[in-house]
Amino acid sequence: GMTGDSTQVVEWLTPVQPTLAYRCATESGAPCADAILQSLYEPRTGARLDPLARSVWGRLLAERGDPRPGIGLRAGGLPEIDWVEIPGGSFIYGEGDAQTTRNLDRFWIARYPITYVQFQAFLDAPDGFERDEWWADFESKYRKQSMNEQRFKFANHPRDRVSWFQAVAFTRWLAN
Repeated sequence: GMTGDSTQVVEWLTPVQPTLAYRCATESGAPCADAILQSLYEPRTGARLDPLARSVWGRLLAERGDPRPGIGLRAGGLPEIDWVEIPGGSFIYGEGDAQTTRNLDRFWIARYPITYVQFQAFLDAPDGFERDEWWADFESKYRKQSMNEQRFKFANHPRDRVSWFQAVAFTRWLAN
């Protein structure tokens, strides 16, 4: 095990091996400066994160309670969404001769995809998935379709295997 403060080791490792840096900071038992710990959740530009390393790192964060805003739940158990404002303005739509200029009003979008734990809150809530109101206007065959099992059930991973109808029901629940 390490002795002393792990701040310098973690700071040195983060740009080249952020997964190892995270493990040193959280498993060594040695103190580490809060600012350095926080930097582990958003690796610096140039950090070497291949897809496998990113996946391992995400699982480590999930196991320990990922503290990043926008991927977990608020105190009341509802999803905490980190909304980002997209300013309105004009943009070019289409390609070649079919290009036109269109205008778009300002809107908000979630910084991160909806996570497993966030969607699970909808499934488990007494006023969630089972409430008829969220399924209004859908043909009966699309109402309350059974959920497909997610292969990787990590709290901070994106929720997958959700139909368009289930996603709409979730957003209706979230908007109330």
